[in-house]
Amino acid sequence: MLTLAACSGPRDTAPPGYVDACYGGKDNMPRYVAFSDLRMSVTVDATEKDWPLLSSSVKEVAAKHGLKVFDTSESGPHLRAVMVSACLASGIVLMLDKRIWVDHPESEPESLRDKVTVALYTYRPEANFEPVAHSLEERLRGAWKDHAKVERFQARLPSQKALPDVVADMLVKECRAAPVPKPDYCTGF
Repeated sequence: MLTLAACSGPRDTAPPGYVDACYGGKDNMPRYVAFSDLRMSVTVDATEKDWPLLSSSVKEVAAKHGLKVFDTSESGPHLRAVMVSACLASGIVLMLDKRIWVDHPESEPESLRDKVTVALYTYRPEANFEPVAHSLEERLRGAWKDHAKVERFQARLPSQKALPDVVADMLVKECRAAPVPKPDYCTGF
């Protein structure tokens, strides 16, 4: 007997509501790619025993600002990880993601093994991320004092990024069709 089986495509493993809150929905993916920017990172000296404090810190900041929390942390025979995303559909994403692969602990450079970074991204140019950034910095500096390294980054124009052709083409058409004065993000297209 011969049996054939097929799948309709890759399985979507995102928790319910994640794509809408953290990427602006599936239809927004090209714009997410074009406008996603790292705006701030906070790196702390932290071992696995510190993960609960980091996780609760991100969740506390999220609750204060109305971000939706997705905790996909896991502890299994192959992977131990703290993975917390906190998102706002207006274009703000906080990400805490530290993984230890049990079979490959050397997969991370030794200089980063006891470091964990919480990153704040925006994916809409108008996203008001500063209050969230301030709360995150205040919370992590309060817990880690001088061992919290804070870095801030400017948003880049889409024309300054290496975009997939389909996304660049979409923005070029959109910017050509936009009335004068053109949106700021059209600079370079």
